[in-house]
Amino acid sequence: MKGYQELLKKLSAIVHEHNLQPGDRLPPERVLAPLLGVSRNTLRNVLHKLEACRLVSIRKGSGTFLHTCLLEFEDVQESSGHDSERQMAERNEGSFLILPIVAAQSADNIGVRLIDKLQQANIALSRSLLSGATPMIYDDVLSFFRILAQGTNNQYLVAVVEHLFAYSDSLGTTITRLTQEQRNKLFASHVKLIHALRERDRGHAAEIMKRYILFFSYAAEVHCNVKATDLVFAAMQEYEGDWS
Repeated sequence: MKGYQELLKKLSAIVHEHNLQPGDRLPPERVLAPLLGVSRNTLRNVLHKLEACRLVSIRKGSGTFLHTCLLEFEDVQESSGHDSERQMAERNEGSFLILPIVAAQSADNIGVRLIDKLQQANIALSRSLLSGATPMIYDDVLSFFRILAQGTNNQYLVAVVEHLFAYSDSLGTTITRLTQEQRNKLFASHVKLIHALRERDRGHAAEIMKRYILFFSYAAEVHCNVKATDLVFAAMQEYEGDWS
C-alpha cells in the first residue's frame, strides 16, 4: 500500500485544485480512487481514518464532505498511518475481544449472498497471497472482514471492524513480513471460517476467529516487536498453539 503521507499529499492537491472549502463534497470514489492510484477499498480506509480525525464527514448515499480547511487537512500527514507499539498491541487486544463476537453474530444472521461474496473475496485473497503483493493482501483482508461484519446486520459493528483494520505502518509491516507458511495459515483460517458460517456454527466461528487474532498477534510480536497485552498473552499460553 502506498504510504498515507503520499496519499494525503495527493488528496490535499486535489482539494486545492478543486478549491474545496469546508462543507464541500469531495469527488466520488469512482473518480478519486484512480486519481490517487489506489483501490476503492484503500480509498475508503483513508477516508474513514480522516473521518475519525474529524477532517471529513462521510454521509451514506451522499458522499464525503470536507470538514476543515486545507491547512489543517495537510497537518494530519505527519501522524496518519502510524501506530505506536502500544497502540498496535491494544488494537490486537480489541480485535481479540470483538471479532469472535462478530463472527458468532454473522454465523447467526449472514445470508447466502454475503457468504458467496466472502467466498469471492477469499479467492481474491488467495491470488494476492500468491503474488506476495502487500497492498493487495491488505485490501483483500479488509474486504473479507467488512463482508463478515455486514453479515451481522449491524452497521455499528461494520464501522468497528473497519476501524480495527484501518491501515497503519505496523499492520503493513506485519503483513509484509509474513512467511509463505504463515500466509497459507491465514488463508486456511478464512476457508474454515466460511465453512463455519455455512454450517451456522457460531461457536466454531468464534473459536476460529480467536485463534486467527492470536496468530496475528504472534506475527506482530515476531516481525514488529509488538508485545502482546497481558490478556492476549494469557490467551496464547492457554491455547498453546503453534503460532509460527
